[in-house]
Amino acid sequence: MKGKFKKGWYKLGSKETVKRHRLLIEKLEKIKRLSETSDFNFIEKGKGKIGIITSGIAYEYVKEAMDELNIKLPLLKLGFTFPFPSEKVKKFLRNLKEVIIVEELDPIIEEEVRKINCKIKIYGKDFFPFFDELKPEIVALGIAKILKKPLPKELKENLRFKVEKRLPFFCPGCPYRSVFYAVKTVLGKQKIFAGDIGCYMLGAFKPYEMQDFIVCMGASLGISHGIAKTTNQKPVIFVGDSTFLHAGIPALINMTYNKADVLLIVLDNGVTAMTGHQPHPGTGFNALHEETKKIEIEEIAKACKADFVKVTNSFNFNQLCKDIEEAYSKKGVSVLIAKGQCRLFTIRELARKGISWPKFEIVKQKPELEKLKEFGCPAIKKENGKWVIDENLCSGCSVCKQLFPDCIRRK
Repeated sequence: MKGKFKKGWYKLGSKETVKRHRLLIEKLEKIKRLSETSDFNFIEKGKGKIGIITSGIAYEYVKEAMDELNIKLPLLKLGFTFPFPSEKVKKFLRNLKEVIIVEELDPIIEEEVRKINCKIKIYGKDFFPFFDELKPEIVALGIAKILKKPLPKELKENLRFKVEKRLPFFCPGCPYRSVFYAVKTVLGKQKIFAGDIGCYMLGAFKPYEMQDFIVCMGASLGISHGIAKTTNQKPVIFVGDSTFLHAGIPALINMTYNKADVLLIVLDNGVTAMTGHQPHPGTGFNALHEETKKIEIEEIAKACKADFVKVTNSFNFNQLCKDIEEAYSKKGVSVLIAKGQCRLFTIRELARKGISWPKFEIVKQKPELEKLKEFGCPAIKKENGKWVIDENLCSGCSVCKQLFPDCIRRK
């Protein structure tokens, strides 16, 4: 069933704005009364004159911490925090002398509690961090310090245990890997590289280290435009297909209009991969998986009057390098669309059809294979001094074989 737009409801002018502001205040007052009685805000009984107020995921961490410390303090869980349920909080604080407030990031609840009762002793951000995510052990450690209780042996061991750190990386066979490696091969690492929002953000990490700034969706184009106009440097811009369609087109128009000198590489993997393979105007199907008109990025670039537009294949490494060199050499706004389907998407489709994909193996060891470190495919690793390809991870993109044709072959 579809709705219907009713004409006549919208009125313009300062008088109407004041009226709507008054209605908003009245609405908030009604919502506040609702927050005071909401089941999302509840009290769990406990013992003692010290209570805990918490919200969100921190509630689970508090419960876990109390179990580990073998305590049961009065607990107020706030799930409906705006407008703030001040009467509910007053009731909770009535029989307490001290209160511990556990919340992530800024002390929102803590400040509201201070407004309600400035005399009660409050433990908050002086024991829990302002930044990063809370973790169960951080909450347990903070509560233990406040209560001056010793930590259980098992918890102490957990705090000493260090998880090995590793950088995030592109999936095996990701089309973005070959583009970053090709750009580094052709242009080196000393150019200005602009990044944007998408899987290709991983190009900022080793072994590529080829994104000098990442701000927000579409900002790569605008910032690079400014750099190109105020320096003698020519930026290389990396932007994904969905980000380009979402926020890059106005900036591209602005660059062509103002005669910027940049290379824009649109990484077109055919889907919004980073957040779960959602469709976008370039996929050819909509959110309901209905077939629809497919917007071709190269046609948009031409319509925006880019000085040079070319489509290249992310998985054809030699041609990709030639196209990057050609595009960068052109004066003005060059747009290179590097097409290569997200490999996860490809493998999923092949698996659904019962079709297997190729696997590759290393058959000859040579010193130049050390360059595979810079290529950075997680399916390729060194074992006992020899380079090997893990066939369970190999997605059959074939780029490694193109790089070392006499050392790598299809199985």
